[in-house]
Amino acid sequence: TCTGELCAPDANEDDDGTGDATVVTPGSVGGLSICPGDADYFAIDTAALVQTYRVSTSDGAGDCNVDTVVEMLAADGTTSLGSDDDGGIAPCSALVATSAQGRAYVSVRGFDAEELGAYTLDLAALGEAEPNGTVDVAESIAEGSFGAVGGIGQVGDVDLYEVVVTGTCGGLIQVTTGDA
Repeated sequence: TCTGELCAPDANEDDDGTGDATVVTPGSVGGLSICPGDADYFAIDTAALVQTYRVSTSDGAGDCNVDTVVEMLAADGTTSLGSDDDGGIAPCSALVATSAQGRAYVSVRGFDAEELGAYTLDLAALGEAEPNGTVDVAESIAEGSFGAVGGIGQVGDVDLYEVVVTGTCGGLIQVTTGDA
């Protein structure tokens, strides 16, 4: 006879639907748990017109011990913007998806109904953050970075980037347009 709980709920429970989603910002959220039949929901508030995110799970220490599935949902809470099973550190998930301005949701669940274990949610904003069409809000490309990714979101969209060049050794600025 078993007694006690096999899977202790994390501090964000009850977060089993979009109406109870925990609001998160880019960064890491640790101390989370997947229990059998459980899905955790997180809300992302996007101020930019369009923002691409990388959503992944891990054990928080560079490894993975629970098989997760992540999905990003549009503001209506039902339209899928993308999902992933094993795209991260196996068997964890990693997803790159783009959200429109407003609220989007991320759900994390176990691969099967019996999956349980602790996990960390990692959320990173990638690439261009709109608006960036005037000099005062130009997206800065950090020294030593490999560049920036932008997109034309609508007719008339203009993207400006700031590159600070220092020293006397020169350098290379390359702009590539078209489908990558």
